[in-house]
Amino acid sequence: MTQYIMGFAFYTLGVIGLLLIAYVVAKNYMNGGFLQNKKKSNLTIEESLSLAPRKTLYIIKVYDEKYLISSDSDKTTMLAKIGEEKKQELVQEEHKSEKEFKNPHNSVILSMLEKLNNDN
Repeated sequence: MTQYIMGFAFYTLGVIGLLLIAYVVAKNYMNGGFLQNKKKSNLTIEESLSLAPRKTLYIIKVYDEKYLISSDSDKTTMLAKIGEEKKQELVQEEHKSEKEFKNPHNSVILSMLEKLNNDN
């Protein structure tokens, strides 16, 4: 009787161990494999602004380029590519607006909203 109980316990623990190993292997396979190097992403969201429920503006950086993107429940639209000229304009507008607003991010938000109004 003791042999049967020991055998049952041994095989049960063996099956549980195999299931755990299968789980770990499957999880790592779904995340790109065991040998994949964890690299820094070349795509980052630098800023986001929620305009209304499910309507958001994003500044996304891809390598060294930045894009202004709007997203809502139906679609995502690229509004503009922010280049060096645009960066300088935003910095100049920010310096002008800092006297009017205490928060320096407000000027960037206002310039994004002006860009949206001019495109429409």
